[in-house]
Amino acid sequence: MELSAVHKDGFVRKANYKLRGIYSIAMVPFRYVSETLGANVTWNKAAKTFTNKL
Repeated sequence: MELSAVHKDGFVRKANYKLRGIYSIAMVPFRYVSETLGANVTWNKAAKTFTNKL
């Protein structure tokens, strides 16, 4: 009983670790894209307000 519980816990932990690794790797390009898009949006807003003031 204890052995199977420990085995199951270890399996779940390994699965969670793998999922977390896959998730973090998948998040890298997404984070990069969202950051560049966010920077572009704020830059465009700033440029528009600046040109409107001119």
